[in-house]
Amino acid sequence: MTERNIRRPGTRFRMIKRIKGIAGGGRPDGLIPVNWLNIHGYCEYLLFLEKAVGIEAPPTVEMVAGTSQHALLDTEHREKAEVALTIPEAEQKAQQETITMVSRDIPVRGSVLYGRIDEIAFEPNRIIIIDDKPGTIPYYSSKLQVWGYCQAFRETYSPELPLYAALRQEDEGKIIWLEEYRSDHDSMVTATVNRIKSVLEGKAPPEPIGNIRKCRACRMRGTCPVNTKE
Repeated sequence: MTERNIRRPGTRFRMIKRIKGIAGGGRPDGLIPVNWLNIHGYCEYLLFLEKAVGIEAPPTVEMVAGTSQHALLDTEHREKAEVALTIPEAEQKAQQETITMVSRDIPVRGSVLYGRIDEIAFEPNRIIIIDDKPGTIPYYSSKLQVWGYCQAFRETYSPELPLYAALRQEDEGKIIWLEEYRSDHDSMVTATVNRIKSVLEGKAPPEPIGNIRKCRACRMRGTCPVNTKE
């Protein structure tokens, strides 16, 4: 499902962090960053090289541009934020006043995943978890990442309203994919997290993607021993 609107209208708010253990820096012991789901969805061997072997590859042009755009959107949001609220307060306000509340850079820390959500829209009847991407195609790996944010958000804040996962083209601001977060999505996230842990702990060998198109575009193509170059 897609929506045609650009930047989602609504009252912008600055989040007040009142839940312990979700605002600190560094990687919490035993937890996996949500964005690792995206890397794993692209190629398991890439994740293995980066996180287990420790090979560092230079960021792609798209990654640099994406980081810059995210910083721009975060700054714009802070400047336009009208009120300061906790997540439960924003959810309640959206329902009681039949309005949309919007915030960015929301920290989450669930039982197995942690990270920061690009943007959340609190509507009267639903909460939309939005992840900004440079492209216009809703790849499975990108969906898996935003489903991971949904899982961690639910475990962190225990919202009353149903969650929806959305991907948005970061330059144009257009929603390119939107779907309600379901139990089968939750199961896919959990299965992927378990697989990642098995690979990084040496309990299972990493499997290369074997996709020529992905290998040619991979930032590890010069150093990966299983890169499909032909």
